[in-house]
Amino acid sequence: MSSTFPPHVERQLKLLATKTTLYRTIDLGINKFVHPDGTGGRAHEVCMVFRRPGGDVLTFRKTFYPPGVYRLPTGGILPGEEIVDALTREAKEETGLSGDPHRLLAAVGYRAGEAGQHPSTYTFAFLLDDVRAAPVATDLQEQVEDFQWVDADQLPRMADVLARLGTTWSPDLEGTWDDWGRFRAVIHMVVWEALQER
Repeated sequence: MSSTFPPHVERQLKLLATKTTLYRTIDLGINKFVHPDGTGGRAHEVCMVFRRPGGDVLTFRKTFYPPGVYRLPTGGILPGEEIVDALTREAKEETGLSGDPHRLLAAVGYRAGEAGQHPSTYTFAFLLDDVRAAPVATDLQEQVEDFQWVDADQLPRMADVLARLGTTWSPDLEGTWDDWGRFRAVIHMVVWEALQER
């Protein structure tokens, strides 16, 4: 396990992680979405990998996304909130689905500066298996427009689309699609890699 996690996160991960949990540290350079210091980033987030019995995983899009852009659902961890509590809350708000986490697939740390710097924010991706219910967002402020179940092998293609969104400014993001897309692309590739080891 990485030694760069804050102590309270390290304690939680010792309970959640398995031998197959992937740990990655990614350097995204200057990127607004990797700065949890008031410049737009969030401190940490959960990624919800809902999987149907046949193997398809859930993706969604929000009303303001560029045409055709879908991604894995994620949600921020509130200050002082336990990781699993955030997972339960965000799953309900964004998808209306519930379920115990089957597995902590990955913990990804993002750096936005010089080499050797500790990550400034993390994404914790959980597999929520055997989902049979239909997703419905319960928090209208999330602006979820649509859901799609996709074969997990589509995740690298989705990552490529996200990584190439261009530098157009988005008032909804208060940043560029390029920064957001490069940040979002990472977890799709890492989740895909983790699912190969199931």
